[in-house]
Amino acid sequence: MTYYTLFIQDNTGVWHDEFGSEFKTECQSEIEWGFYGTPRSKAKIINTTGTYAGLRSALDSLNGVGV
Repeated sequence: MTYYTLFIQDNTGVWHDEFGSEFKTECQSEIEWGFYGTPRSKAKIINTTGTYAGLRSALDSLNGVGV
């Protein structure tokens, strides 16, 4: 399954999952409308496979957990 998750990095450098959709374009719209002014370097859209394990894996990777 393809499922995209939008991750946003906060001011302390920690990444958080903020939005998810089966459509990458919806995640891109969420950046434009929900996180207007957020630098592109602080926003990532990743295919997390639609599972908690996929989401957790992506989040841990972004935050350097288990590296």
